[in-house]
Amino acid sequence: MPAGGTLTISTHLISPPLSAQAQVELRVEDSGQGMPREILHRVFEPFFTTKELGKGTGLGLSQVYGFVQQSGGSIEIQSDVGKGTRVTISFPRSASEPPEVDNGRGGGDSQQNSLTILVVENKREVREVSTAMLEDLGIKS
Repeated sequence: MPAGGTLTISTHLISPPLSAQAQVELRVEDSGQGMPREILHRVFEPFFTTKELGKGTGLGLSQVYGFVQQSGGSIEIQSDVGKGTRVTISFPRSASEPPEVDNGRGGGDSQQNSLTILVVENKREVREVSTAMLEDLGIKS
């Protein structure tokens, strides 16, 4: 939102009729400039971007679309010029609880949990922050 505005991120549990599976909904809304129809129907296309050369790849929303589809979910986008945009993503709710995950900060034997990640990033600042975050988690980079 180049002119500023409000970004709202919310989650909801959608309880359908008894015959259907519950859905978890993630909604991202902004009060930005919105998009006209001719752009809106293309936003999930790979490499489609309205940004000037060098400012975007056009891969962001197409990757989100692919992830949502592979996860058994759905995604919908609504936008009104001058009013903003709303992206709604729905995923099937899991019937089981997620397993506990060791976040790497609990000490323990670092040899047993050793992991090395290759960080590839052409922007030095992004590479340094990413590397520092990984190191904070006890991961070699």
